[in-house]
Amino acid sequence: MASLDSMEESGVQFQDESRQSENVLAIEIEEWKSTIEDFDISLEQLIEESPKHKDSRERAIHISEKSSKHKPITIPLFEKKRLPIKLTATYNNVSVKVIKGNKVFITSTIIIFKNGLASLIDWIKRG
Repeated sequence: MASLDSMEESGVQFQDESRQSENVLAIEIEEWKSTIEDFDISLEQLIEESPKHKDSRERAIHISEKSSKHKPITIPLFEKKRLPIKLTATYNNVSVKVIKGNKVFITSTIIIFKNGLASLIDWIKRG
């Protein structure tokens, strides 16, 4: 069995997984930030309008994940840069009030799921 030192001497490189994960996350955040700006959403607005309670946040994440897989929601969302509120509420069996109150967060989170930003998905699911 080869030692780590001998493997490194023969050219095997070990990357710091933590640093690599941080780089991927940083790249995904920049991509996502650029995309939400197209929807006239700023990070400041998102922070201010995000659900404060854990259960509300989890419900909004669930709505976003489910909605991100439903083309009648995502197509108009990405074409018009507006969340179809009534359709989203009906599809998710929630009131229009729930969608309106979390519109910015749901829109931003649908973008994460739809664009397959894996590191961000893991991050938001961890809470």
